[in-house]
Amino acid sequence: MAGASPMALDRHGQTAAHLACEHRSPTCLRALLDSAAPGTVDLEARNYDGLTALHVAVNMECPEAVLLLLERGADIDAVDIKSGRSPLIHAVENNSLSMVQLLLQHGANVNAQMYSGSSALHSASGRGLLPLVRTLVRSGADSGLKNCHNDTPLMVARSRRVIDILRGKATRPAPASQPEPSPERSATTSPESSSLLSSNGLLSTSPSSSPSQSPPKDPPGFPMAPPSFFLPPSSPPGFLPFAGVLRAPGRPMPPSPAPGGS
Repeated sequence: MAGASPMALDRHGQTAAHLACEHRSPTCLRALLDSAAPGTVDLEARNYDGLTALHVAVNMECPEAVLLLLERGADIDAVDIKSGRSPLIHAVENNSLSMVQLLLQHGANVNAQMYSGSSALHSASGRGLLPLVRTLVRSGADSGLKNCHNDTPLMVARSRRVIDILRGKATRPAPASQPEPSPERSATTSPESSSLLSSNGLLSTSPSSSPSQSPPKDPPGFPMAPPSFFLPPSSPPGFLPFAGVLRAPGRPMPPSPAPGGS
């Protein structure tokens, strides 16, 4: 009221409005805006880091100061002059869900891009910030927006749950699917498992057989034949080939004549 300049800068290029937001003092900020002469406070002035007072208030997560600045005409989509980030992108990179929701409720551009072309959704997707990704998508964020490297938010995402949200799968109800029966469980109900003999008369060893019903393994090189195919006692002893006792399905091999016999 005595005529002090509200735009005087400190060594970091900050005005009184910047400092009020940095110290989370909406009371001082309101006194400054109410007491200064009309038109003497430039809310779009940047400090030496390229930030406006609104950027500082968002970074300090002071919602009262943010609302006061927006009420007095601060640009909600103002970009910092170093990276081109809007206050919304700063809030996303700070992982501040409440600040993101506040800015979106007051009309922040959800698809605003920084100098690199990345949007708030790029930042949230690349960092795997699931609640922020969901909030941005529901607010109309474009998942196909490309940055300067031609990368979309879907291309920079690493989290499977984030990818599902960007593809729209997370909002669809999951179909109620019955678990597929395992081979062991299906063997008890399949018709094939009820027959233990194959066409050649040997015990079946198909994958559908249950482990509890499968016969014990034969010793290597000595297959087990069913009792009905043993040679009759009256037959002379003969040499049996190593390959097995059956030459054709269901037929025993005739005994070979003994050496020196007729």
